[in-house]
Amino acid sequence: MIAGRLAVPALLLFAATDCLADGIPFKGDRVDGRVTVIELNGVQVRQADSGQYPVITLTLLQESRLLAASGAIVREVEVWTVAEAKDTCTCELSNMGIRFEKNKIEIPHAYLHGLTVPYWGMIRFLIIYCLLPLLVVEGVRLWARSLRRRAVAARSVGKEFLT
Repeated sequence: MIAGRLAVPALLLFAATDCLADGIPFKGDRVDGRVTVIELNGVQVRQADSGQYPVITLTLLQESRLLAASGAIVREVEVWTVAEAKDTCTCELSNMGIRFEKNKIEIPHAYLHGLTVPYWGMIRFLIIYCLLPLLVVEGVRLWARSLRRRAVAARSVGKEFLT
């Protein structure tokens, strides 16, 4: 009888631990982990003030800084307040920025889901090892053809003077 009474609470307690979600790790009001801090321009500040979980579009400079730091190509970021970010789980987070000042957000690298380094690496590989040699070979071929044309032109000019 006692075992039956304890079985249900024990089962609920055991099952409840599986329901605990992981949250974003914080040290104070800043994310504890790899982040990129981005300063927002006037348009982005207005976008960030436009309601709950607004989305801002990154400038090309911000995008390139984020790519260099994280290896992910991200065009848009959802802006969260520190309070909202502390009170959430990470199960479906992607491309989020946490606003810790009026015009600054920090973007945790762990939750970026854009075109990532392997794809960027493949694109860079194709450009450097496939396209660049083709351009060099084509440039050398055009240079050699131009030298041949000059040589032929010089020979024909020389023959005209001799006759």
